Amino acid sequence: MLADVGIPKDDFPYNYRAQGQNLNPPYAYALSLLVCAGYERAISDSDFRVFAEARAGGSMRILYNNSLKYAHTGSVFTNFLGEAVLGARWNMFVLSLDAAYDSNLGILKRCALGVSIGR
Repeated sequence: MLADVGIPKDDFPYNYRAQGQNLNPPYAYALSLLVCAGYERAISDSDFRVFAEARAGGSMRILYNNSLKYAHTGSVFTNFLGEAVLGARWNMFVLSLDAAYDSNLGILKRCALGVSIGR
């Protein structure tokens, strides 16, 4: 399971207003459920490992402006998601480069830095 947040750029092309108040541009929230298959190899006897993964599954996305008083949300979009991932682990830290196909958004690129819970 993956959770993602897309943060709008400073030059977001639209301005939103409600009752005379400027609203924040919407953030894109996504929740994905994926099946993963991959290979991981330890480099000698160290805690450094490299890995490759293939992931496939589905995702749900929604736009939300992060305001409780003037809450505005978009429709929920479901989609197919397929990813190829290359990365490295050291102790519990993970760095990965992903190329993904999203049936709504097309080809996506991502660099992720995270923490792995468990082995």
